[in-house]
Amino acid sequence: MSKKPPMTITAFVVTTTFITLGLYDLFMCCVYGTDASVSRFMQNSGVTNPFIILCIGYCLGHFWGKLRSRTYDIVADLDEFQQIVNESTNGHNLGSKRTKTKAEVYELIKELRKCR
Repeated sequence: MSKKPPMTITAFVVTTTFITLGLYDLFMCCVYGTDASVSRFMQNSGVTNPFIILCIGYCLGHFWGKLRSRTYDIVADLDEFQQIVNESTNGHNLGSKRTKTKAEVYELIKELRKCR
């Protein structure tokens, strides 16, 4: 399993990209007028090709939509999930302490989602 890069790298890249785009937009507006701005390009592109608006909407939904809970991250690793379920059931009837098959673990996942 590869090591994840720290979030600071991602924050740096995103921030730098937005600042660069903003400076470019400012330069183009000052030198060539508002018809050369990024906003005008996006407006014109959206009118001629609505797919661009769909893509931007998808990205915004992806960035600020409902984030997955910690439960979904645990579910990704079935062995860790099985261990957690076996150690603590939080009072829910999720089965015995014996080792569970993948199909049984998936059933437990469904049960946990109902309990949220």
